[in-house]
Amino acid sequence: MDLTREEQNKIFILSAPSGTGKNTVISRLMQIRSDLSYSISITTRVPRGTEKNGVEYYFVDKEDFLAGIKKGDFLEYAPVLDRFYGTQKSEIRRILGMGKMVIMDIDIQGSFQLKEKYPGVHNLFLVPPSLEILRERLVRRKTEMPEQIDKRMELAKKEMEFQERFEKTFVNENLEHSVLSVSAYIDQTQKQST
Repeated sequence: MDLTREEQNKIFILSAPSGTGKNTVISRLMQIRSDLSYSISITTRVPRGTEKNGVEYYFVDKEDFLAGIKKGDFLEYAPVLDRFYGTQKSEIRRILGMGKMVIMDIDIQGSFQLKEKYPGVHNLFLVPPSLEILRERLVRRKTEMPEQIDKRMELAKKEMEFQERFEKTFVNENLEHSVLSVSAYIDQTQKQST
């Protein structure tokens, strides 16, 4: 799948350590921007809470995911904590075909894969105000055991070391401020391209 420079400029990747609030920021962006559409990733993890297949993620088993890799179905994919996550090429084509910009929620490995392959995409990074606040958020959502939270905290520390490799970093201290900041940045990138 080849993407033109113009198409690449319409793709925004939002990466963040787990629990930083990227899903909430993306949900709010979708509420305030009709020109943006969420790229639904595919994963081998099980749904959390009220997540539904085809809404937050496409949930598949590991065998189906690996078969998709062999067929070349993915724009990017990566293993994260013994699970796989990826973006199907067909999902990006669907959104661009509607004349909308794409917002993606993918991990830093996938973000770097896409940025290397398609330099015109925008990789954005959302960070928590502090690691202590991140731990509080992970505990508060009550979806994981303490040892899983510890693993996520270790991963978050490692991920935050790569901030400089992102085009822009946003600190998610205040949700509405973060949403408006990301939205303004999207507008800025589109004005620069015209």
